[in-house]
Amino acid sequence: MSAIHEDTRAQLPPIIKREKLGDRYKIAIVKYEARDKRKKDDATGEYVTVLKANGRPKQEMVVTGLVMPGTTCRAGLGDYNQVPEPGDLVRIILGGGAFGHWIDARKTHRNGGPLHHGDIIKDSLTFAQEWTMDSGKKGPEMTSQEQVDAVYRERPRASIGIYGKLQLVEGEPEWGARCEAAASTPIPEPAGAAHDDEEPF
Repeated sequence: MSAIHEDTRAQLPPIIKREKLGDRYKIAIVKYEARDKRKKDDATGEYVTVLKANGRPKQEMVVTGLVMPGTTCRAGLGDYNQVPEPGDLVRIILGGGAFGHWIDARKTHRNGGPLHHGDIIKDSLTFAQEWTMDSGKKGPEMTSQEQVDAVYRERPRASIGIYGKLQLVEGEPEWGARCEAAASTPIPEPAGAAHDDEEPF
């Protein structure tokens, strides 16, 4: 299987949503890219780059891949909002704490060497953390969906990240071939997709 080179082209498959504790995803990697994180400005409606305290842009990792059996997380973009089928092309966006989990996993996967087409990113979601507007932790770590739901009832616009133990593992030849083929095929924008219909974590 061939190595993957980091890709900076914007593509728009639906996005895996990490919404509920107990959900899981398993994705064979087609490509990945680091990019500046953006959010919607409530006053103007425009999307602006999120900056760190030092004025530099915050970064997030976008991983595009093929859904593998066992995935229970929904994927959404535009009018599409459902659990994807095995083989469907999706993205997962890793920002904040999840970006840190990706970096940690990369250090040990193949001893920090290159990712290959078909390598697998997977996670089982076991805990949640609420965040402040300036990316600080707000309140204790939550380990039940009831705790998460209680925060949303009190603060419907709360920023809560749902996490697990993100893993990168070597893929299987069949999925490697499928991912390599997907990487060489132009990816159309889904009908009705919004360019920034993305979750913050």
